[in-house]
Amino acid sequence: MEIFEALDATECAHSAAQLAGVDPKTVRRYARMRDAGRPVAGPVARPKLIDPFMPKIEEWVERSQARVRADKLHERLVLLGFAGEERTTGRAVSRAKERWNVGHAGRYHCSVSTMYRILRDKGQSGERRRQATHPAKAVPELVATASSQVFTWDITKLAGPAKGNWYHAYVIIDIISRYIVGHTMERAESAERAEELIRDTIERNGIVPETVHADRGTSMTSKKVSQLLIDLGVTRSHSRPKVSNDNPYSEAQFKTTKYMSDYTERFDSLAHAREWFDALTSYYNHEHRHSGSAGTRLPASTSAPPRRSATSAPSPSPRHTPGTPNASAAAPHHPRYRRKRGSTTPPNAGNQHQRSHSTTNVSLDLKSSDPGKSEQ
Repeated sequence: MEIFEALDATECAHSAAQLAGVDPKTVRRYARMRDAGRPVAGPVARPKLIDPFMPKIEEWVERSQARVRADKLHERLVLLGFAGEERTTGRAVSRAKERWNVGHAGRYHCSVSTMYRILRDKGQSGERRRQATHPAKAVPELVATASSQVFTWDITKLAGPAKGNWYHAYVIIDIISRYIVGHTMERAESAERAEELIRDTIERNGIVPETVHADRGTSMTSKKVSQLLIDLGVTRSHSRPKVSNDNPYSEAQFKTTKYMSDYTERFDSLAHAREWFDALTSYYNHEHRHSGSAGTRLPASTSAPPRRSATSAPSPSPRHTPGTPNASAAAPHHPRYRRKRGSTTPPNAGNQHQRSHSTTNVSLDLKSSDPGKSEQ
């Protein structure tokens, strides 16, 4: 309703303002202008600095199909004599782009980002084409129910007397008991020495394991080791590519080795490293306790390799191959490893922050069938 019509109908500025949708002051101003006989006109727009340049802005917007940037247009307008601010140019360019969109792309509803936001809220922004689905892959596991069924082995380095000088410890473990069934210390890593160690260990143990697991090192995947396991009818198992925790028992034994209190930063010689590692193996098998939900136990109490008979004893190797102590004999006691060492104490004894771990808490490539037989 027009202002004058509302004022004539109500004869009240406030009521007329409500009907016309304007301010009461506007109604009173219009009434004074009519009473004074002056022509009543609408609001007159004041001239702006950008008005003379609007045709040029519209031309640039049309030429660029509404893709031109406002800051670039402002630089051009300054060269043409425009003295306004950049935000004034930005508002003018925005209005020109809106008019161009309405005239060339139909009615302008919203920006592209607003449209995607609406589609996301409605769940319609996903891929509409049919996509291939891949089922979740199960983590492979090797389960041992008795000793000498699954062996795992690995190689770790021990620092020599000089920088860059390393000794390589080969260790083979029975996963159900954590018993070290074979080990040796060498100056270098080689597939030939790995093949000899595995062969001598299986002969000494007297039982051919069902599976031998290792990571994907060069010695583990070598042709000599692979051919030996094929000849013996042993299943080969390797860690998954780019998975670092698929050989957990060997890695746990290496951590126990290097966290011993008398583990030296550097060994004086190969003989020194062999002597120390022989004593550690004896202690690890017969004195070091593995904790779990079933309580503490010794590796030798679960896995006892048979004695080597005279008829089945292999010929002595010219290389150093320390024998694994027999569990039926009295456990040798090295003065370095006294029973009062912290590694032989039951779990949570004297350390409120120590927790027992179980294989049921993690998903590993290798695990024992007994959840209480995990190594601390």
